[in-house]
Amino acid sequence: MGPAASILLVSGLVVIYLIFGTIILNRIVKCGPNEVFVISGRCHIAQRPDGSRFRVGFRTLKGGRTFIWPFIERVDRLSLEVITHEMKAERVFTSDAVSNSVDCVIQLKIKGDAVSIAEAVQHFLSKTEKEIGTIASNVIESHLRTALAGMTSDQASHDRGIWPDTIRQAASDDLARMGIEIISLTVRDIKES
Repeated sequence: MGPAASILLVSGLVVIYLIFGTIILNRIVKCGPNEVFVISGRCHIAQRPDGSRFRVGFRTLKGGRTFIWPFIERVDRLSLEVITHEMKAERVFTSDAVSNSVDCVIQLKIKGDAVSIAEAVQHFLSKTEKEIGTIASNVIESHLRTALAGMTSDQASHDRGIWPDTIRQAASDDLARMGIEIISLTVRDIKES
């Protein structure tokens, strides 16, 4: 083999090395502490809270970095940041049959533990923050209607600092099954409609 062939061979190897190196570097993704990456495409073993194991078609990454196999795996992002959603419930009846309009601000987020993230992946992976807020507000509104149905309109107006906490606690179990927690529920206004 002559010197020209050796140079050509070395040049070819360097080009191949650079191409594969670039492909590998482009397939490393970095995940911040305020988000979760859902990497799907290969089977993985997950663990339930009781310790039993089962197969799933995805893995999650919360903070850190990982390699994504080209043509095999796909990455989706799920935000763990606080979502602020405005909720207006019309025609909410109290026990004395008075119709009220209730205006609330809800702050919620996807919980960061593994079980909650797995629940949220199943329910909200393709949803926007607005859609997640709407789903959560529908759950909260049903508990709000139930709570106000058990009090008079005077009690609802005067105890505005107390009954939102009751609603938040009642809705927490339902939302936890979706991987969501309520950070705050504030009633801005309640008036007869």
